[in-house]
Amino acid sequence: MAAAVLRRLGSLDAVLEPFLRREPPPEVRQVLRIGAAELLLLATPPHAAVASCVDLVPRPFAGLVNAVLRKVGAEGAAALEDLDGERLDTPGWLWTAWHKAYGPGVRAIARAHRLPAPLDLSLKAGTALPEGAILLPTGTVRLPAGTRITELPAFIDGAAWAQDAAAALPARLLAARAGERV
Repeated sequence: MAAAVLRRLGSLDAVLEPFLRREPPPEVRQVLRIGAAELLLLATPPHAAVASCVDLVPRPFAGLVNAVLRKVGAEGAAALEDLDGERLDTPGWLWTAWHKAYGPGVRAIARAHRLPAPLDLSLKAGTALPEGAILLPTGTVRLPAGTRITELPAFIDGAAWAQDAAAALPARLLAARAGERV
């Protein structure tokens, strides 16, 4: 949920704005963002998303959260369709820097940053590849975005751990051995 909110913050705020007469306290705004992400991006059933968010806010704001999220849920994913998501979800300073460096390519970069990342794993020697995984040339194992690491037998057995492909490279290049300090 947190990753979805951070990735799509500008779009979520744009969807919420028409339903807010004045700015709610920051903690209520965050709960509204979480609820909107659940409803629009994470396929959470509307009753569950609304109820859990109402439970998270102080009582005086429960009615507001309930009403706003019900309206967002009624609009559904269509609420995101006419928005300039790439621009809204990229901080202004970053958009400017990317545009300066890459020109019109900034949209493709911003679009890629809105997508969930795959799950990269490092495996103990001799551990079989998890089902659906691909072995990258660097030795890292990659699974699709949304894979639940806690459900992988290799992770449960302690034979796999989450480690981004780039983060795994130095250890592989240095060929560090047990007991060495690198």
